[in-house]
Amino acid sequence: MKTAYDFTGDRVADWDAICKIWRERSAVMSGAVGAIWEMPPQHKVCIEFAETYPDSKDFLITHLADPDARIAAYAFKILIRLGKLSPADLPPRVAQRKDTIQVLVHSRARERELCDFFSEYFEVQDCEDIATTDEREISWQDNELARYLEATRNPKSGDLDSPSSEDRN
Repeated sequence: MKTAYDFTGDRVADWDAICKIWRERSAVMSGAVGAIWEMPPQHKVCIEFAETYPDSKDFLITHLADPDARIAAYAFKILIRLGKLSPADLPPRVAQRKDTIQVLVHSRARERELCDFFSEYFEVQDCEDIATTDEREISWQDNELARYLEATRNPKSGDLDSPSSEDRN
């Protein structure tokens, strides 16, 4: 699967560059969105940042206070991929942020207060499950979705499982 961003090794410069990617959309993107559940670059870059800079916990915690609530939400999405994170790790002023973000999960958008975005994670998700979820979503992108996209872009490829033009209309 193509990377969402080519990291340079300079964490600060890379952070500034990926913030621009996050600001391209008004919503905080989940791992699979739209009718065919593609992984948007906004989500993929979170996974890639965590893999590239696994020692970034303190750096990311400071970004939870970013004035742009979307950036704070994405910093949180990276933090949960670094390993064990507890509610006590969040500074109190951050854990209580009331600014709202729009979150897009599959094809459903919903407004959330940032404090709820953080707390809901701790209520329903285990940090250790994140790696499994990411692997499953990436596998889907690289395998089933990739085959589907190729078949629909090139229906004459001879793939018996590719949809006909009648099926696509």
